[in-house]
Amino acid sequence: MKHHAGIIIGINHYQFFQPLSFAQQDAQELRRFLVEDKGFSADLCVEMTEISPNLADRSTYPTKANLGWTIDYICRHQLQPGDVFWFFFSGYGVTWEGEDYLMAIDGNPNDIRETGYGMRSLLETLKASGAEVFVLLDVNRATGSMNGEGMGQRTIELAKE
Repeated sequence: MKHHAGIIIGINHYQFFQPLSFAQQDAQELRRFLVEDKGFSADLCVEMTEISPNLADRSTYPTKANLGWTIDYICRHQLQPGDVFWFFFSGYGVTWEGEDYLMAIDGNPNDIRETGYGMRSLLETLKASGAEVFVLLDVNRATGSMNGEGMGQRTIELAKE
């Protein structure tokens, strides 16, 4: 039986970046829409915001460690080939040394490789799940703190692969 699942992430108040205004609200509204209007199972549609409830005994506070664990767990243990999976991220994204990264709430612009969540890794994990995947990115580019590269072009290339 085909399941519909999602990870919906929205971050307003970063530890090292300027606050955003509506990322968290966008994530909450998308999750509400998917669960209430489109019939996604609430258990399979995980919200990760500053105020989202725990997932069983696991925190959904959007740190890099929590993002990694949640993405890995859902893709490896809950999705099956043919399922439909939505991944939504609203927050900061950066390009560093030719690679795109989504920045978790604890993402540090002085240590992007270690504190950002790499798009290559994300897309490889999603692909390995065998699910039909929809990736929606509402990315604020942190140009004032980065090397001036625009986030997104490398992600487009990876998605085509």
